[in-house]
Amino acid sequence: MGVRWETWTPLTWVPPLEPRSVTHQEPDSSRRRAACWRETVEADGAKRLPLKAHAPHEPVIPPNTRQTIYVVGADGFGRPIRQICHRPERYAALCGAAENDVVTPTLEAAVLRAEGYAGGWVYVNKVETPQDWRNAEALAALLPGKVVAGSLWERRYRTIS
Repeated sequence: MGVRWETWTPLTWVPPLEPRSVTHQEPDSSRRRAACWRETVEADGAKRLPLKAHAPHEPVIPPNTRQTIYVVGADGFGRPIRQICHRPERYAALCGAAENDVVTPTLEAAVLRAEGYAGGWVYVNKVETPQDWRNAEALAALLPGKVVAGSLWERRYRTIS
C-alpha cells in the first residue's frame, strides 16, 4: 500500500506581526477574514534557520487565534545547535544540551515542551529524504497531538500521528 499524499493551497497569508501591533487591526481585516475560512499568519522569523528558541515576548499571536501550528525544519536534525538554531544559547538551555550538541528529535521535543507545547499541531517541513521521515516520525512519537510532515516546496504532506 502506497503513501497517501495530500496537497493544499493556503487561502490568505498575513505577514508577521510586530509586538506593538497586536491590538491593531487593519480597517479591511474583518472583511478579509469574513471572506476566508482560513488565514495563515506567520508569527515570527528565525533568520532563515530551521529551528528556533523563542524570546520571552515571542511569538506574537493575534488574540483571536483559534489554532497555532508549530513549524519545525527537518533539515535541522543531525546538525549542531550552534549552526542550525536561531538563538542557539536559549535553544540549548531549553533542552538541557550544549551548543555543540547535535539536534535530535528528543532535543526538539524538549524545546517544544519548554516553550509551552502541550498538544495541538506540529508541522515538520522540508521532509524530503528517508532520514528526514525517520526523524519526523521519532519526533511525532515524543509529542502529544497531531504531527504532520512533508515539504512545502514539493506541496505535499502526510499526517504521522
